Amino acid sequence: MRSPTPRVLVALTALATMACEPARREGERPTDTPGPADTVGLTRIVVTRPTVAAYFIIPDGAVDTMPDLAVRADDWNYAMATVGDSLEANGFGFTLITEPSVRLTSNAGLDTTVALGESLSAGYVFVRPGQPPCVRRHPLNPDSVLAAAREVFAASTPTHEVCE
Repeated sequence: MRSPTPRVLVALTALATMACEPARREGERPTDTPGPADTVGLTRIVVTRPTVAAYFIIPDGAVDTMPDLAVRADDWNYAMATVGDSLEANGFGFTLITEPSVRLTSNAGLDTTVALGESLSAGYVFVRPGQPPCVRRHPLNPDSVLAAAREVFAASTPTHEVCE
């Protein structure tokens, strides 16, 4: 049986974020948040503004079989809540991913799937509507994420040095 713990962490964070968002028209879906996955191991994100997606790939059932993982996941979730508040306050979208792949779409022509890495890897995906994503395949100090977002989103085309 799969453990719902990683998805519960993401769901609780998403609910807390949505509670602070302005009211929407009936039937309108929040943007820059994970949508329903088309396949197992894939998160969908509709990008409507510059957005940072933090990822920590947690395999199904791992929290139950790896004693320290629950603590690591909880610490990551807490740190990402702070990072998300900072990014949102500066006009950037923010979301969390625990799946190994993400499907990014936007009305501006973006439609791509990115493999994020192996189990227990962490990093960030910086993406703007209609442009290829910039993937940083390593964790950053939470204080450095806002600076990285500013750097990536200020560049007309992020360079390899900025992204990797």
